[in-house]
Amino acid sequence: EVTKTHAANPATFASPFWGPLGYVDADRVIFRRESTGRRTIRPRSIPDELFDGVHLVALAAGSDALLLARLGESKARGIVVEGFGRGNVPPAAFEGMKRAVASGIPVVTATRCLGGRVLDVYAYDGGAKRQKEAGIILAGEIPGHKARLKLMLALAATDDPKELPAYFD
Repeated sequence: EVTKTHAANPATFASPFWGPLGYVDADRVIFRRESTGRRTIRPRSIPDELFDGVHLVALAAGSDALLLARLGESKARGIVVEGFGRGNVPPAAFEGMKRAVASGIPVVTATRCLGGRVLDVYAYDGGAKRQKEAGIILAGEIPGHKARLKLMLALAATDDPKELPAYFD
């Protein structure tokens, strides 16, 4: 629920859509609400290569499949794509995402927006609905950099690609 909102300000961390959990007073910490998004992922073990091979690709208008194809050829362990709004991506980039999934690489789509979630409401080639049909995992409300960390831990917790979407529900 927390994000860094400024590059250098010491008071940078904020929760713009949910507000603070509480505050620190002179004599104690006062909690006003509970976090609803907390989840624990317990890897079977922490492999040395935990951070190897899971990549984050930020897309822009007109992005193609070049980077995604290269990651597929390199046998990446996983790919997180930062799409637009509801997680939609350019059709050419979608082709690379589908090829990665077909080759056994888990692909997760996150939104680059500060708030809101990836949802399968757009059905064009590149829309999140088509992505979900192609086996791409939708990250919900978490941004790309957090989805990458979650995918790393999920891959350390299971070898079954069918179990991965549950980590992003």
